[in-house]
Amino acid sequence: MTLIAMPQPVMPEVLGRPRPQTEAVVLSLFLSGLVVIGMIVLLSLLLARTQIRRIMRPVNALTQAARRVEAGDLSTPVGYGGQDEFSAVCAAFDHMQEHLRQEREKSASYEKARTDLVAGISHDLRTPLTSVKGYIKGMRDGVANTPEKREQYLDVAYRKACDMERLLQRLFYFSRMETGNLPLNLVSTDLGEFVARFARETQEELAETGGKVVLRGAPAAHPVRMDREQMYRVLTNLKENALRYAGAEELVLTLTVWRQGDRECLRFADNGRGVSPEQLPHLFEQFWRGDSARSSKGGEGSGLGLYIVQYIVQAHGGTVQAKNDGGLVIELALPCEEEEEHE
Repeated sequence: MTLIAMPQPVMPEVLGRPRPQTEAVVLSLFLSGLVVIGMIVLLSLLLARTQIRRIMRPVNALTQAARRVEAGDLSTPVGYGGQDEFSAVCAAFDHMQEHLRQEREKSASYEKARTDLVAGISHDLRTPLTSVKGYIKGMRDGVANTPEKREQYLDVAYRKACDMERLLQRLFYFSRMETGNLPLNLVSTDLGEFVARFARETQEELAETGGKVVLRGAPAAHPVRMDREQMYRVLTNLKENALRYAGAEELVLTLTVWRQGDRECLRFADNGRGVSPEQLPHLFEQFWRGDSARSSKGGEGSGLGLYIVQYIVQAHGGTVQAKNDGGLVIELALPCEEEEEHE
């Protein structure tokens, strides 16, 4: 009898007990797969949490910024310093916030100006109105007891009433401009002839106080398309501005018309004291008044005269600017109308 000795098969211990080789390999692979899957899931969770935190950082910053804006704080930026897709969104939010802040400051400035304007109107109307009442009362009480005195009282009352009418008319124009209800009736006009006609009318007015109007410019055609009524108001406002603020003993207005390229230009200059350099940039601002406005002759410093001038000129497609040159100089430029069209 032959005996054959064979070694006992190796039975690796898996999950607490010995198992056949094949089963042990399968279980080992299964356990390794579970460990790998677990590590992948854990790493995925960590990566997702990191990404969510990265995404939510600018979102939270925008949310906090929106709450600050809602509370009225427009000066604090979002404060996101990242360099990713959200940086453009945060920059746009900061830009919007800055625009809102500027608009709020502008609105507050306009509201203050309107409040000042109401106070100014009350002041401007009170003086001529008191004069009208006083002179009418004087006539009723018999103070004006001669025809000459009654004529004098009526003349003063009429002039004061005209002062109030001019102020109210200016405010009416301003109201129409603000609502966009100031249409232009453009017609072909020779700017040189139009200015010359205005100069003749103004000369008669200034002659009473020793002033005069000097008209300059080459005798040539200066064709433009303009609203004659509105442009007459421009010249009238410039004249009234010079009468109130120039400060010259004998006012001299110099009007010059010339052509420059495709523009017809008008230079309106006085021989007064001019304007201080720090005030020049503000002359055409809405409701703006210099320090001398309340003490000016006539007391009609509403801060609308030159603003209306700029509005009307720009509505014609023109430009207007101010400078000092032996007095205050206002230069207007209007688009030139071609001569064949003018004919």
